Amino acid sequence: MRNLALLLIASVLTFNVGWAQAEAPKALPIGAEGTLVIVDFNSWEEVNNLGGLFGPWSRNPDDPTQGCRIEITDDDKWGDKGLSLRLIYNVDSPTQAFNGMWMFLQEKDFTPYKYLVMHIRGDREAGFTPRFKIELKNKQKEVGRYVVTGITDQWQQFVIPLKSFKGITNFKVMKELTVTFDDMRCSPKIGELYIDDIYLSQ
Repeated sequence: MRNLALLLIASVLTFNVGWAQAEAPKALPIGAEGTLVIVDFNSWEEVNNLGGLFGPWSRNPDDPTQGCRIEITDDDKWGDKGLSLRLIYNVDSPTQAFNGMWMFLQEKDFTPYKYLVMHIRGDREAGFTPRFKIELKNKQKEVGRYVVTGITDQWQQFVIPLKSFKGITNFKVMKELTVTFDDMRCSPKIGELYIDDIYLSQ
């Protein structure tokens, strides 16, 4: 009887794992038909592939104990060639701290796409948070939020369904993408992440 019970449990677990893998979203490769590249960071300029500027921001730029810096770098990247973006964040402040990166989306229409795709890894030597928040904003000033989790010191592809950004009801005219580090969510409170190849996929 005990062996039968163990077999049933194993069968259920196998079924659930298989179902989860089958349901995991899969994106088209960057540059393929049915994709839109937002930024591949393969230029030393702080301009994305849509023609939109991007840069760091901080809740309190006058507070030296918090802030975010960005660097385009060839030290590491997703894939065999090109550049990537290094985000150096600090939310270790005695006052409330949050900061990150903003990026203009040039009023692009996201409605033909299902997924926001990005590639991320943490810097083991500097330390890094395994989670941070992404916000999307549209022309109607609606804001959708999603928390990326499971970041490691190895490159990973994160495929985020656009429907997960619950605050957005209209993806027709998109204005801005924002990355946010905050003192409640980030541990450690000082660290570095690499981001590469942010794009949309059908």
